[in-house]
Amino acid sequence: MSRRAVCVLLAAFFAANWAAAIARVDQFPLTWAPMYSVYRYRGTETLAMVRKDKVFLRERGWLARRRDGAEEWMPISRLNIPMRSFWRIYYERSFGSGSMNFKHANADAGAFDRWLWGLEPGEKTWVVNWDRRLIGSVNHTLGRSPQDPEFIVSLAASRETLRFDRETLELVGRKQREVVLRWDDAWRGDFE
Repeated sequence: MSRRAVCVLLAAFFAANWAAAIARVDQFPLTWAPMYSVYRYRGTETLAMVRKDKVFLRERGWLARRRDGAEEWMPISRLNIPMRSFWRIYYERSFGSGSMNFKHANADAGAFDRWLWGLEPGEKTWVVNWDRRLIGSVNHTLGRSPQDPEFIVSLAASRETLRFDRETLELVGRKQREVVLRWDDAWRGDFE
């Protein structure tokens, strides 16, 4: 390839990338990254924080119900996941909260590509079924298939949200939340 051809190729590449950035095409395949931060002021006088009980995750984790009706705990050691990843999966994904790239892609910031795709204001770009993804992942990790009696059909998780006063940082409230992720047998077809 000649020097001129390389220069033209590089110029075209950078022109396409800069055009995507200027037009706010957030999902452009050559530049994908959270290109713009999104901040929404909630207007509250308190700060909310989820308590991350890492000892609980090491010892217990999810409470799983199997197809045969038995229950078992799914701690971090059974799933072979590093703690820095597992607490995010347990405390965020179990409760339907995606990672920052999901939140960024779904933030309706008036990006040009949303108009191109015909998305309505507030409509999500990416939709993830966390029940299916998490239960499928746990069963794959344990080597269980949908016809096995030991196949996990639900995962139960709980978390506590602590609220602190924005000025004094004193604890002003606690809220316990529980969620049960459930397997749908309609997902059997593409489990393997």
